[in-house]
Amino acid sequence: MAALMMFAIALPAATSAASAAAPRPPQPLWLVKSSDLVDLAQQAATDGVTLPAFTWIGCGGPSDVDHCVRGQRPILTSYWQLYSRAKAGWRGIAVFDIESWTYTPPEQRLDPDKWICLAAQLHRVDPYLRVIITPFARPTATLMISEDVEAAKCGAYAVDVQTQFANGSPRLFGSFIRTAVGAIRRVNRKIVILAGLATNQPTVQTAANLVADYHLALAAGVQGFWLNASDWQNRNQCTATQGGVGCPEVGVQFLTDIGLATSIGAASAAPTSSGSATTRTSPAAISASPAAPGPSPAGPSTATTSTSPATTSVGTATTSTSPGAGNPAAGIQATPAPNDAVVRVAFDNRLTLASREERSTQIWQIVGALVLVMATGLAGWLARRRSA
Repeated sequence: MAALMMFAIALPAATSAASAAAPRPPQPLWLVKSSDLVDLAQQAATDGVTLPAFTWIGCGGPSDVDHCVRGQRPILTSYWQLYSRAKAGWRGIAVFDIESWTYTPPEQRLDPDKWICLAAQLHRVDPYLRVIITPFARPTATLMISEDVEAAKCGAYAVDVQTQFANGSPRLFGSFIRTAVGAIRRVNRKIVILAGLATNQPTVQTAANLVADYHLALAAGVQGFWLNASDWQNRNQCTATQGGVGCPEVGVQFLTDIGLATSIGAASAAPTSSGSATTRTSPAAISASPAAPGPSPAGPSTATTSTSPATTSVGTATTSTSPGAGNPAAGIQATPAPNDAVVRVAFDNRLTLASREERSTQIWQIVGALVLVMATGLAGWLARRRSA
């Protein structure tokens, strides 16, 4: 009897200890374009909100007018751009955004599987290159998923399933992402899978729409997200209430609703116990990958755990664990939240590009006027010739 009583007393304590020791699920990875991040950062500052530290900041793609700065990840639309990076020893993350648009060369769109596979296998040229492949094609339910599967089959580091077209339609979104994840996992158990979320596409979304799709994607088994706050130019439907072009207010509210963005007051009042500290690695570890063969070029990295109070970059700094722990983000350091210098550089880039575009527009207007004058003169000359 005494032994039974001792067992009864010890059981709750053992259960409590086991639950306390249970590992937390890894935080999702996050990709965002630098141009979108500028708009989100501006809106967050207006709202008095601290943005999280995103895992990767993409730059330089056709939909991103900002030039790349140190620490950002290039978004490339042609295999040959990616190949050049590999030959130069890029040793980091790069995005291959192959779509049915003019930015991808026609021959690559005519046979996308071939070029997707070549891109996925560029680690044979540069062992430290990690390619995120983001195909988009219609019909989405067949052609796009087959291209995602091809990326997985050929060994890409990650694939982004461009689900943002289905944001705001939970039934369609859930069915599509479950089908895509299932098909990808059948050919590759290790590839990192991202899903697309958009504040507008160009239909304006609500934060509640994105929260619902976020949870559906996590339940389907994705490990990260590409958050878009795109400027659709003449198709833009975002209002001033939604933050203007790109609907950044929707994005900030979404990040707040899922606990990744916090009010500045709440962040400053964060507990200072060592238990709330965030694990950090050195900035050089940004481009590291759990699948990297052997030690990094700089030698074996040793991640150190900070015991300082939690920073205001809440929630997305990835805890570095051993590669075998099942965490796709192992060894990857979250990119710091945007500071004034980053935002300033992005705005300088925009102003430079805007002035170039303005000059280009003026030149084309002059050329158009000259062509019109010449055409009018030629028509008059031909008319006089006929009459003569």
